[in-house]
Amino acid sequence: MAALKDVEHLLLLVAEDVLVEDLTAVPEQVTTCRRYHLTPAGEDRAERVWPGFAVVLREADITVHLRASMPDTLGDVTVVEAGRDTVEAVLGGLDRLPPATLVAVALGGGDAPPVAETWGAALGGPGVLLLHTPWTERAWVSDEVCDHTSLIQLCERWAASRGTDVRYWISEWRRHVCGDLVDALDLGEPADGPDRPLPYSPSADVEVADGLVTLRLANAGGTRGIHLRIDDGTGPTGTTVPASSLARPRAVTLPVAVRDGRYDVSVTGPGFTRHLTGRLP
Repeated sequence: MAALKDVEHLLLLVAEDVLVEDLTAVPEQVTTCRRYHLTPAGEDRAERVWPGFAVVLREADITVHLRASMPDTLGDVTVVEAGRDTVEAVLGGLDRLPPATLVAVALGGGDAPPVAETWGAALGGPGVLLLHTPWTERAWVSDEVCDHTSLIQLCERWAASRGTDVRYWISEWRRHVCGDLVDALDLGEPADGPDRPLPYSPSADVEVADGLVTLRLANAGGTRGIHLRIDDGTGPTGTTVPASSLARPRAVTLPVAVRDGRYDVSVTGPGFTRHLTGRLP
C-alpha cells in the first residue's frame, strides 16, 4: 500500500471553464469528487492565489511550475490553467506521465449543492474535481466538500508527509468546510463499495420545550467541519457544524419554525439526510 509521501509530482489542472459533461470521456480509474466548488467571483486564483502559494513552496525548496499550457517536464508541483484540449490530452495519457504523479483536474458543471452561511461566507458554484494516483485501479466517488483551496491544502499535506512544513493563508472557515482531499485519494488501500470515506459524523435531532422547537446539530467523531443545509419551510439556510470528540461533543442549536402546532425540518449534507417532523404536546 502506498502513502502520500510516495507521490513524486502533483499535476493540478484548473479548468473551471470546461464542463465535465463536455469531455469526450473520463477514464475508469479516476475518482470523481462531486462536491467541488468553483472559485468565487472576485477571487483572483490565477493571478494572486497560486502565485502567492508558489512563493511559499519555492521558499521551502519545492519546485513549482505555473503554466497556461502543459510544460515539457513537471516540477514537484505543476499548476496549469487548462482548456479542454489539455484536459483531454492529460486524461487520455495518464499512463504516459512520470511515475508517481498525482493528477487533479478541476472542472465546471456537476450539481454540488450550495455552501453558504447566514452571515455571508460562501463557496462558489458547482463543479467537479477528478483525482487520479498511480495506484488507482477503479472508479471511485467522493462527496467531501472541496474547492481550489483544497488543492492547496493537499499540497500542504503532501509537503508535510515528506518532512517539509508549508502553509498558505486560507481562512479558518474555508479550512473547516473544504477538505484537503487526502481521504478522497486512492493510494491502493483495500476498501469496499464505490465511495471514498468521508471525514464527517453528523447527527441531527430536535428538542421540544415550552412551545419551542430547537434543532441540535453535532459532528461528534468527525475530523472536519460539515456544512449542512436546513429547511424548516421558511426557506433553506446553511450552517457549518465543527468536528468534536465523542467524549466531548459540541452542538449547534437553531430554532425551528412551528406552524399550526407542527414542525417539519429537513437537514442534508454530504452523505447525510434527516427529515424530522412532529407535533407540539
